[in-house]
Amino acid sequence: MSQNPEIGSLTGVWTYRSFHNDPDLKTPYDQYLFGSGYITI
Repeated sequence: MSQNPEIGSLTGVWTYRSFHNDPDLKTPYDQYLFGSGYITI
């Protein structure tokens, strides 16, 4: 059975961030951020 998602509720600009997996909480933010961008739907 297929479903029809309510895409209207997702419309907008979303921020995307990707991080390296580093459990050390003392690591500065700029060292574990892998990439970032915007997704527009």
